[in-house]
Amino acid sequence: MCLNGRHGESPEEPADNIEFYPSETAPRVLNIVLCRFPFKEAPGEPPLRRSPCLVWRVRRYREDGMTYVSVFFGTSNLKTDIRLHRDLIIQNARSLRKFGLHRATRFDLDRTADLPWSPDWFPCPAAGTSPIIGMLDEAHKQILVARLKQKRDREAGS
Repeated sequence: MCLNGRHGESPEEPADNIEFYPSETAPRVLNIVLCRFPFKEAPGEPPLRRSPCLVWRVRRYREDGMTYVSVFFGTSNLKTDIRLHRDLIIQNARSLRKFGLHRATRFDLDRTADLPWSPDWFPCPAAGTSPIIGMLDEAHKQILVARLKQKRDREAGS
């Protein structure tokens, strides 16, 4: 059973009537979550496609119980020729299993979204109890930190 009893296979509620998961179930920074990352063409609408995403910020608003999660988009389109030193790429079979990923994944550090912690945006896997599917280990955290520093340096230089 999912966190709220819904598996979230398709968005069921309009965007202005968001059903949030309980705040205490929110992911932590560096968790990998299953997410309906928004398309550029329709940023306010959860697509049907689900992708792994990497959590980089969690904001809880205690007064109303709402939680928002900031994520980096995950894709199986590795683009190693142009993105190898810009993004976090997970392709080692042991790491993939450890992080709950089914195929080699690139977390695009230039493609982010701030989304409500809700079943509409973060569906549970068909047989799962939570959209949280894994967490980065220390070695990959260090690679992520280095990539983010390089990104800040590039942006500061432009």
